[in-house]
Amino acid sequence: MKYVSVPAIFLVILNLAGSLPTMASHVALPRLEVPLMQGQLTSCDDASPEPDPEPEPEPEPEPIDEMTPPDTSPTNIWYQAPTGLAKIYTAACDGVSEKVTANKGDTDRASKAIEDAAELCAPLDSAYRIDCLASRYEALARSPVWQGEYEDAGKALKSAAKKLRQVADTARDASQPMGKVTRDRNGIQKPYGRRLTPIKPAALAAANTAALKIVEETQTVLLRSVGNSTRRQVNYQQIAMALDSNKVLLRS
Repeated sequence: MKYVSVPAIFLVILNLAGSLPTMASHVALPRLEVPLMQGQLTSCDDASPEPDPEPEPEPEPEPIDEMTPPDTSPTNIWYQAPTGLAKIYTAACDGVSEKVTANKGDTDRASKAIEDAAELCAPLDSAYRIDCLASRYEALARSPVWQGEYEDAGKALKSAAKKLRQVADTARDASQPMGKVTRDRNGIQKPYGRRLTPIKPAALAAANTAALKIVEETQTVLLRSVGNSTRRQVNYQQIAMALDSNKVLLRS
């Protein structure tokens, strides 16, 4: 067997290696600062996705017709609406319109809103009343109350509004300014509804006759839409009777 001599330096290294655990407990090793490359992570937290950017603010909604400031130009005539008018019931649209059944509460509110149309339009000059009723029917027809068993009633009002507006447009008096109704809101008169078309004096009698026929036809449509439902019959009759006040206005 041959023996190989080991240099003394190796013996020193081995001795030092054996004492490294003891030295490590007493010597603080310097922290190496390594420059990061682009995309390199510094910790596990950095691996989480970046937060979504804040959404851009939605634009301000356009003001509805009732809230727009009145046009003070001489092309408009303003009429103050009576106070205390009822608003038609506006239930939330929940996508289950087929489950909405005719009931006394909704029918009372709808009937009151129809009767209020006559009260709202009565202070106006007779030249503006037909289009005033048309504008009220338009507003009522847009209400979400006309769902489920009320759907046919809503369609009848929408059809009547379109026909009444056609009567006013056909007999329009271009020499007269457009009219509009205002309502008191906290002591300030605010526009209520759209501008109203005046009817020529010479055509007013014929226009009122045509408008009366439209309202009467709407009542007939309502009464024929009840089907075999006793519940619909009771509620639709009440809505049809509410239109009588509008007929009285057209005859006055």
